[in-house]
Order: sequence, then structure tokens, then C-alpha cells
Amino acid sequence: MGPEGIPVAQAPKDWAQLFDQGKYDTKRSVYNQLSDSSVLEAALLVDGVPFGQIYPLDVDRALRVLGHHPGEDRLLYHAANQEPIQQLTSGEVSLSTSLT
Repeated sequence: MGPEGIPVAQAPKDWAQLFDQGKYDTKRSVYNQLSDSSVLEAALLVDGVPFGQIYPLDVDRALRVLGHHPGEDRLLYHAANQEPIQQLTSGEVSLSTSLT
């Protein structure tokens, strides 16, 4: 179970669930290097763009999706691999992406 009490069985199963503020009313953290496009791709998938139609990237649309997190600092950004681990263990966020 995470610091906010999200049981593993109820953890997000896809990008849409990760970004769903209604299902998970908590802070989340994503990789801040938008230039590698992984977060932009995820945002477009969340917005209903089919996987095979992600490219060319609609950057403006992806940024609108990322901006739909009401409340102060609901979407945090991390730059290094250790940051999401620190954010999760400290309770700063309950959900995070991670580089592998």
C-alpha cells in the first residue's frame, strides 16, 4: 500500500488511470524531460489518441492534458531516477512514472 493508502490491487493499470484525478485525488510525479516525448505520448494516449496515431505529436494537445490537474502542485515533475522514489517514500506524491 502506498503512502496515501492506494492498495497495489487498485493501482493505475494504464496512462489514463494514472492521470485520472477523479479516481486518484492525489499528487503525482512525471519525468520532466518533455523533449524525450514519453510524457507527451502518454498525455495523448490519455486524451484518446490511438497508439498508431500518436505521431506527429500534437504538443499543444498533450500540454493541455498535462495542465488538467486542478489544485496547486497536483502534477510534479522529476528529473532524476531517485526523485520519484524520494517523492513516493516521503509521501509527497502517491503516484509516479519512472525511467527504466
